[in-house]
Amino acid sequence: MLHDPDVYVLSRALHTAMTMTASERHFGKTVETLYNQRAWLVMMANSYVQNMEASQDIVNDSFIALLENIDRLDDAVLKSFLATTVKNKCLNYLRRVNCEKIIHRIEKNIRAMPRLS
Repeated sequence: MLHDPDVYVLSRALHTAMTMTASERHFGKTVETLYNQRAWLVMMANSYVQNMEASQDIVNDSFIALLENIDRLDDAVLKSFLATTVKNKCLNYLRRVNCEKIIHRIEKNIRAMPRLS
């Protein structure tokens, strides 16, 4: 079953494919092939974040980033672009989660402090 981000990525890829030349269509096929083989990216993301749902979201966001930067990329770098983007998005996710934990701990400590009258 497709999740909303999957539908967005696929519809955007379809729209892009409909407006491409023959060489661009080959490029689109390469992106489509990578998307169909995205399980390795999800596994890589999950090795960082240890959360399957977050991993799938990160991979979908990475494909969106790929489509947004497609004009500046060639076939040779697509796989490495995706792997690097997934890694960076995982690190950003972990930073955000860590910051949220720190903030929660600080707020908990503040609530536990005795009140001054």
